[in-house]
Amino acid sequence: MESAAPEMGAFTGTIEEQCRQFGSILGLEGPVSEEVLFAAVHDPSYAHNLLSARRSEMFLNYLLSNPPKVDSASEAETEATSAEGNPSNMELAKKVGHALWKWAKAGFATVEDEIYRKRMDACTACPHSQSKPDKLLYNALSKSAASDGTAEKICGKCGCVLSKKTKLPTESCPDNHPELAGMTRWEEPITV
Repeated sequence: MESAAPEMGAFTGTIEEQCRQFGSILGLEGPVSEEVLFAAVHDPSYAHNLLSARRSEMFLNYLLSNPPKVDSASEAETEATSAEGNPSNMELAKKVGHALWKWAKAGFATVEDEIYRKRMDACTACPHSQSKPDKLLYNALSKSAASDGTAEKICGKCGCVLSKKTKLPTESCPDNHPELAGMTRWEEPITV
């Protein structure tokens, strides 16, 4: 196996193309199976373990050979886009995959508590903060999140779970600050 490919944007294209892209992210010479892709979409722990095992061929091969089972109803839900305009599970999975990839490249670091609290305060006061829809990926992501109700909130601009995104130093707020030019609502410089 070769080292992981340079940072890739969100997964795009057909399922076959997404399998090739995910295989490239994992440093494989070919695509992952559809079962591996669907399992990674539906199980964030499995996706995290795959990314963590990129440099351990034996562990990675074990994970690739033994993806968790995903039922066909979940697969159908993954393909559908919500009538309310919320992103589909597949679109969410693309964002999660991209964020996990950036986070892995940063060594799985998290921001200091003070920065996390400042970001969460900004998100809580933001007009784009909303309750999470009942979707498989949101439910999986919010299971291990904070117990103070923030696990149930998402950003209406980007669709991210607030309690997760605000912890990652590789992420930024997608909205401009209403009063501070060149800054996000987190009062951090806008990234290009």
